[in-house]
Amino acid sequence: MPPGGECEMAYGTDKDPLFSGFQVSDFHVDMMYKRYFNGSGDMRFISSGRGKLLDVNQAGVELFGYGSKEELLGLDNVCLLFSNPEDGRQFQQRLAENGFLREYEAELKKKDGSVFSGSITATLWFEADGSISWEGELRDISGLKELQEAYLEAESDHAAFTTVFYGVSEKVSEHGFQPYHIGADWNSSGWNRSETVVDHYLLFFNFI
Repeated sequence: MPPGGECEMAYGTDKDPLFSGFQVSDFHVDMMYKRYFNGSGDMRFISSGRGKLLDVNQAGVELFGYGSKEELLGLDNVCLLFSNPEDGRQFQQRLAENGFLREYEAELKKKDGSVFSGSITATLWFEADGSISWEGELRDISGLKELQEAYLEAESDHAAFTTVFYGVSEKVSEHGFQPYHIGADWNSSGWNRSETVVDHYLLFFNFI
């Protein structure tokens, strides 16, 4: 086995005749960028410094529910993709001030008027001719936001239940009952579990 192991055998080296003299041309760079841009499952876009969309991939067209790329590019300004256009202007202002924004969350609006939560990462570029543009990606995070809200709601419900339960338990304990041993009482006595739990809860709330 030559130095470098299996990877060297499989892919060759810079001394391999297959790779000798190989140079990355502008054509190859452009082709690779297009693959990266168009092949993403998330929306990728390029905008002028004034907020006019210059290019967008098919994932972005589908995300916002437009019939074609040309229709989406026909919008006057990316602010129109925000549920509140003022939020879009604030986004562009912050990008201009910082040059880069990572996972900027905003409420966005589809062509049919429905709203979804999005996360935008964008970079500001200064072109050779002095013009300004920015490009980036946008992900639909509606599902993630729903999970977060469900978790917070469940956590809140659990905290409320715990507060009520311990408050009731203290009152019941004052009258000689032991609410923490419902399961043990049921296991040792063989009572019907549902009836036992109901009876105990009725006792709990009679003492509130």
